[in-house]
Amino acid sequence: MAVQILSARPEHSDGIGYVHYTAWEQTYRGLMPDGFLNGRTLEKCRALSRAYPGPRLVAVDSRQVVGFACYEREARDFTNRVGMSEVSALYLLRSHQGQGNGRRSMEACLAALPHAQVILYVLKGNGQAIGFYGHMGFCLTGRELEAGYRLWRDCGAGNAADKGIKTPRISGAFNLSKRSSH
Repeated sequence: MAVQILSARPEHSDGIGYVHYTAWEQTYRGLMPDGFLNGRTLEKCRALSRAYPGPRLVAVDSRQVVGFACYEREARDFTNRVGMSEVSALYLLRSHQGQGNGRRSMEACLAALPHAQVILYVLKGNGQAIGFYGHMGFCLTGRELEAGYRLWRDCGAGNAADKGIKTPRISGAFNLSKRSSH
C-alpha cells in the first residue's frame, strides 16, 4: 500500500511525536548542539503533539505515521509577514524520504493555505531540506533569525540560553508564490 497523506486525527498524535523526535535525531545531529538535542525526549515530543491544536497532515504507511506537516493559515507573528501563510513543519522518517512523500505532503499543505505567498524556515546547514524546498519552488530570502527558546522549545529542551548552549540560526526564510508551477 502506498503512503497516504491524510488530515491528522487525535489517534495520530503519538506517531507524530515519534516522527518529530526521530527526524530531529536523524537530521539535526551535527547541525545543532548535542546538549540541546539531548534535552529532548520521545515522551515530551508525544506530549507536545497531543497538545498541538494547529492544522496538520500525516503521511501514513500501513497505519504507521511516517511523516507529518504543520501549516498556519496566517504566518506566525514572529515572521513579521502579513497576508502570507506558513508551512511551520515538515518531517519524514529517513526511510520514507526520496519517494515523493515530502512533495505530496508539501503540495497538500499548499492546497490548504489561503494565501498565494507562503513562508517557511529551515535550519542553517540543512542542505537536504534547502534543496528540497528549492525543488518545490521556494526561494531563499536571505533573512535569518536567532532560534532561541521561542522557536526550539517544542520538545521540552527548555531555554537553551539558560543552559549555556549556543542556539542555532535559522537559515534565510523561503518564500513561494503558490501560483508557481508547483
